[in-house]
Amino acid sequence: MANNGLTPKQNRAIAALITSDNNQAAAEAAGVAYRTLTRWLTDPDFNQALRAAETDLINDNIRALVIDLSRNRETLTAI
Repeated sequence: MANNGLTPKQNRAIAALITSDNNQAAAEAAGVAYRTLTRWLTDPDFNQALRAAETDLINDNIRALVIDLSRNRETLTAI
């Protein structure tokens, strides 16, 4: 998330949003007020960075699943 024009707190909030159960928990994890997080969620730059982080997370998980599927297929073939 570096070099996206956001503050360190906003970057922490994005990291918290993609790992927390809800916005309240994300605000607490990032050390910002819930109202502040809610306001940031209306900012187009913040939302763009959040969507990019979510996309990166999804892509990383898909890549890991593909690797696991390949390994599992090799194991099943060997059995």
